[in-house]
Amino acid sequence: MNAAIDAISPNESYANIAPEKLHLLGLIDPAYFDEKHNIIELITGMMYESLCNNKKCDKSIEAKTNLIGKFREVQKTLEYIEKASNTESPVYDPLEKVQSLSKGLKLRGLIENLMDEYLSFVEKSYLVICIDDIDLNIQYAYRMTEQIRKYLSNEKCLILFATNIEQLTMVIRHSMEKELYGEIIKGEDSESQEMAAKYITKLLPTAQRINLVHITDLYDKYLVLIDKEGKEENRWDKAKEAITQLIYAKTRYLFYNNESETSPIVPRNLRSFRHLMKM
Repeated sequence: MNAAIDAISPNESYANIAPEKLHLLGLIDPAYFDEKHNIIELITGMMYESLCNNKKCDKSIEAKTNLIGKFREVQKTLEYIEKASNTESPVYDPLEKVQSLSKGLKLRGLIENLMDEYLSFVEKSYLVICIDDIDLNIQYAYRMTEQIRKYLSNEKCLILFATNIEQLTMVIRHSMEKELYGEIIKGEDSESQEMAAKYITKLLPTAQRINLVHITDLYDKYLVLIDKEGKEENRWDKAKEAITQLIYAKTRYLFYNNESETSPIVPRNLRSFRHLMKM
């Protein structure tokens, strides 16, 4: 998969940040997101758990109590917004809609204040949130990216996520088509395609992407197999020869590579290459 890593809130000084100033929450799996669980709840939950497990902090009880109050305020606002958006009551009060909108605007500020207070408590400068394969959650990827864009983008929060740009664009396009037409359009729809492309460009500017090297670009590079103790087990002049030679050593089935063409048995992505080589 061609992956991209992006920092939602870019700053020219980020490249010079010392590692000890970063607070990593850990890797987030989008598979846990559904209709009832969103990314904001998961991130604030991880922050709260990290706070509870931090036994080395010398901060006062008053500082910790104040920080817990910030968590409580964010959670109460989240619950109100979710309740307002999921209500099935036939009674419609315009003031409730206005209050819900104001709560949504307030939530961004509350989360930013929570992050500032949290980072001050753990004595770090930046919160790093890592999300893996966000494009694989087809049903809720658009909802997650919207929550990231609206509520989590600030100068103290670095959001890194790996994704296939083409697949994420397709997922977001389908979500937009459901909102526009009530269903996914079969074939190509120029309007939704353009909207999705512009959305991705705004969410993930090209300058903030790191495109991983494709495995096919490494086929003709040296490959060294090293054991757990760091000792060299084997070496190949070309990486693509490793798979065919290992298969021959195990099974006595011979596959050929040549200068102009690589055998179809050699995987075209890094994960499959590693799995087959290990096998």
